[in-house]
Amino acid sequence: MKMTRVALVVALGAIISVQASDRGVVPTANEDTITLECDFSDSANRRQTMRYLWNIYNKIAPVESFEMISGPHEFVNIVRPLGGKVVKGTNTKMISDDTYKWDGKKYFYDWAPLKKQIDHVLEKAKIYQLLLDNPSWAFQRGLELEGKDATDVYGNPWAPDDPEAWATYIKAMLNELITTYGRERVGQWRYCVGREIGTPGHWRSGEKAFFDHYKNTEKAVREVLPEAKVGTHLLWASDPNSYGQNFIPWCKENGSRYDFMAISYYPKYRNKNRVDMEHVYSVDIAPLVELPEWNPDATFEIHEYALIKDMVNHRAVRAPALHRNVFKLMMAKMIYEKNLGDVFVWADAPVYTETLRLLKGLEGHAYYKSTKRGHPQKTGNMIDAIFSKDEAKRLYTVSAYNYNADSEEDNEEPLRLAATLPVPVGTGIKYRVGKYTSYHMSVKWSSWKTGTTREIAGGKNSVATFSEKIPAFSFLKYEITTDQ
Repeated sequence: MKMTRVALVVALGAIISVQASDRGVVPTANEDTITLECDFSDSANRRQTMRYLWNIYNKIAPVESFEMISGPHEFVNIVRPLGGKVVKGTNTKMISDDTYKWDGKKYFYDWAPLKKQIDHVLEKAKIYQLLLDNPSWAFQRGLELEGKDATDVYGNPWAPDDPEAWATYIKAMLNELITTYGRERVGQWRYCVGREIGTPGHWRSGEKAFFDHYKNTEKAVREVLPEAKVGTHLLWASDPNSYGQNFIPWCKENGSRYDFMAISYYPKYRNKNRVDMEHVYSVDIAPLVELPEWNPDATFEIHEYALIKDMVNHRAVRAPALHRNVFKLMMAKMIYEKNLGDVFVWADAPVYTETLRLLKGLEGHAYYKSTKRGHPQKTGNMIDAIFSKDEAKRLYTVSAYNYNADSEEDNEEPLRLAATLPVPVGTGIKYRVGKYTSYHMSVKWSSWKTGTTREIAGGKNSVATFSEKIPAFSFLKYEITTDQ
């Protein structure tokens, strides 16, 4: 038998009552309206504590061109710190930047180029990760490269000719860093073996050679720093050159551990398949993390990210700011929902935007699983929301967004938001809403409003619902508190 209840609907600050059935929190006379719901009263919906994901930046040899980063808690990953680089736009080897060199008679270590980069970063930020990527050029001695390209656009793409010498070198490097910077600090840095492995510009020695190289390097790092986090950066699962599907079972079979695995993600902002986060997860991430051999203690991460217009000569051309800002919220939803790890910004401008302020404000909140019903009235609108709770302040938040792969789309999509709260019927609430649109690229907040929660069928809890219209390329945030 159908039961009825009254739901509170807040539309642009006005409170109105409507009838609702027990099918859901919000009436759905028209299934062409998106309804986003979260039951905060059900402890099963509470997931992880939310982290701020957007404060780690990649820098190549950060010395002369290292700029101060905008935003809170800045961390830097140093890319190609060991050498093995080429002069930009040429095939000329930059041997002066190498940390392992050949003087015509013997090999020797030169740690000065590495320390120069580290010192420069530490003047302005914190180091998060060192890339153990391009081997210095001296490691090519002994390789048979006749008829092959010794260099590539990113530098040295070949595995070291002498794996034993490489392991000895890695251990010597870490001991030198410990002597210089202290064991506690160096042990907190993470060490990523390789970068975009599978891309010819980064690695030309093949899959099996990389697996052996990873195990050799990982073992060397852990001999000096057993506590260190070690992992790698491969290609997304749908790429034909992805090593990940084989690397994961290989590591389990061969006793090699990864604490993190990463991919790059450079979606073109008008490509539906690359900006639809459900599709991206299903084809690029799930085939890796859902393998039965996946290490459950590892994190899955994105080590290069930017929303782009295009890639020209290996350089990303950024998408318009409006699209980048709204897309970050959509991407964050997927990361929180799937409980993924860090995002490392590359070509995206490190500017502390309104989106980042919103996401920073959610740090420490409890993430809650939500549901979505209905269909968008405008084809291509991708609408969802992050539901969270600041448990210390008893503040409930709903951060909703609307993105479309048609960059010229101009529409307002009707939207219903609903929050079941662990409070009895008639509890007083205060709420306000902040909105970000193409017309106001700064969040405009309403004044605080008041209301009361209403009956929900079949329980001691109550519900608050909100009706909105959300334009394409915009987001809004509701903040809700109760008087108990």
